[in-house]
Amino acid sequence: MVGNQNVVVAIGEESLKFNGMLRLNQSATYMWELLIEGSSEEELIRAVHDRYDADIDMIKKDVTQFIAKLQEAKVIEDL
Repeated sequence: MVGNQNVVVAIGEESLKFNGMLRLNQSATYMWELLIEGSSEEELIRAVHDRYDADIDMIKKDVTQFIAKLQEAKVIEDL
């Protein structure tokens, strides 16, 4: 957490390639915490749906985009 904002930054060698940070909103912070615990993409989708009770197709799209951003920034590897 930086100030009152949750962020993710690349570390080690990857920080040389990605020189920035990703700010996380409330739902992204929840997904990040689940990823740290070892959740798969499908588990993320189920957990987010259970927590927010939103449209499942929208959740799938959001989770997929979130994971893609993390992979692009090299803060996670393939799930």
